[in-house]
Amino acid sequence: MYEWAIFAVCISSIPLILHQQWITGPIVNAILVAATFRLGAGKALTLAILPSAAALAAGTLPFVLAPTLPVIILGNMLLIAGVHVLQTKPILGVILGAGVKFIWLTIASQWILQFFLPEKFLGNIATMLSWPQLATALLGGAIALGILHIWKK
Repeated sequence: MYEWAIFAVCISSIPLILHQQWITGPIVNAILVAATFRLGAGKALTLAILPSAAALAAGTLPFVLAPTLPVIILGNMLLIAGVHVLQTKPILGVILGAGVKFIWLTIASQWILQFFLPEKFLGNIATMLSWPQLATALLGGAIALGILHIWKK
């Protein structure tokens, strides 16, 4: 239980402290991947909600972007599911999870969010939720696998 709490504090704090997608994204994804291996998919899934909820609650995510939360949370959950499905092949699991997250977020940002967000935000959100998500998920997965490898020793 204490390990879940450590992961929860870390993943909730990162979006409050760091406001740069290229720093926050890999760290959050690394925590999700590491938690999947350390805690199991069920407990890791509960962590998928925290970074977005913390950012909205703290005001670092503008309220007008609140409709993106379920989309981002589901993307995080898909990352965890992909990693979990191929946990015996961790590198492939990270690639699968990152790929599924990327596909979901790209589709959602182009098709679903147009019904919920003001038009002036759509272009930036679509960019933010496309290829950078793939890159930050892969980088985060690599960081997590590196840390877990060291952790084993």
